[in-house]
Amino acid sequence: MRLDCNNDLTGCAIYSDNGQLTNLNRYSIREWSHNANDKKYDYNSTAIFNKFVDVVDSQFKYNDNKNGIINAIPLIAYHSIDNDRTSSSTDIDLFSAEMKYLYDNGFKVLTMHNIGYDQNNNHLYVKVPGATESGTPNPNSQSIYPAF
Repeated sequence: MRLDCNNDLTGCAIYSDNGQLTNLNRYSIREWSHNANDKKYDYNSTAIFNKFVDVVDSQFKYNDNKNGIINAIPLIAYHSIDNDRTSSSTDIDLFSAEMKYLYDNGFKVLTMHNIGYDQNNNHLYVKVPGATESGTPNPNSQSIYPAF
């Protein structure tokens, strides 16, 4: 999920000049559909895991590791964790492998409470502990969300 649309994307305003939602913002926040990939890859755990890694690692090209600027975060949602292979379930062993990958590679779990919206600049951002109401980091606090 891109947090800042000012770099290489156009049309990031929420509404167009005629008051309609723009194509980019037609849906509130986009997530990677794990269940759609379960179906697409016929529940092949190796193929799904490889796709998962590609998706979560895709954020790195948008983030500035040198300056700790986070412009994109992977957003993954799960509905059911079981071995039933239903339209809304994820295999238990695959889920375990994905969680291990995230842990081993330093990913942090965020909730929607950790995401803020800057109305002046029209973008989402990851809140840091001790930040001001506008999301500006407090120089006396340290982020628990390190750059990757």
